[in-house]
Amino acid sequence: MSDDYILVLYDDPRILPLIQVNLERQGYRVETASSGAEALDKIKARCPLLLITDDKRVDMSGPELIATLRRDLRLSDLPVILLTGRHPSFRSGDEMSPPYREADALGDGFPLQKPFNPAELGNLVKRALSPQPFAGPGRE
Repeated sequence: MSDDYILVLYDDPRILPLIQVNLERQGYRVETASSGAEALDKIKARCPLLLITDDKRVDMSGPELIATLRRDLRLSDLPVILLTGRHPSFRSGDEMSPPYREADALGDGFPLQKPFNPAELGNLVKRALSPQPFAGPGRE
């Protein structure tokens, strides 16, 4: 069911093409979506190798989208990179802050803090697609 493309979901029309071009220059086939509903339709029609999504959008947050994917057995192991403005080490009391706590609980081990540089994203994509992806917090 998996195809050989990466789906990028980002609702900023200035940033989305930059992410797409950067990944294409690294040799990946890329498709884009600008809403959670559009991304789900594309994923269900043709499952990508990887989903890259931002954490905050009007229609559906990154963690909400991840939760939807994890509930579908056909899509539950789809790797996801979550682009976020929050730093993963930012904690409120003893709790890891959202979206990291939510993403971690949903089995997503690939958060990337915004702003990021193209090399950071490219390296994380390679790790997410590797047979033994990066072991995030709690996955050592």
